[in-house]
Amino acid sequence: MVHATVGIRCLDCGKAVTLPTYQVTGQYLARAILAAGVVGAVTGVFYALVLVWIPLVSTFALLGIGYLVAEAASAAAGRKRGRTMQYVVVGGILIALVLILLLSPVLSIWTFVGAVAAIFVGTGRVR
Repeated sequence: MVHATVGIRCLDCGKAVTLPTYQVTGQYLARAILAAGVVGAVTGVFYALVLVWIPLVSTFALLGIGYLVAEAASAAAGRKRGRTMQYVVVGGILIALVLILLLSPVLSIWTFVGAVAAIFVGTGRVR
């Protein structure tokens, strides 16, 4: 017997089942990692070479990077969600941030504020 929210169930009926949306298989995970890495690298280079020179836009562009990385990873993985996808998205955003730190001649505190916001936006998209 298992106590469930709807009452007492037998062992077979009371099993907790993970929704298919949160089951990220190896193939989906590999596609998501590849997509997040590529989009993170491309957007990081574009930001470092072009957008860093526009003060206010550059901070908000980091939010866009978080959104784009999350959407690319989610689309590549068949719109899967969950903690694993959040780790993939954070990895893609960190790739972008490393490239920004390496290539950008101008850094400010707002770059780091935007980076934290990008992680919140990105992980929120695949939560």
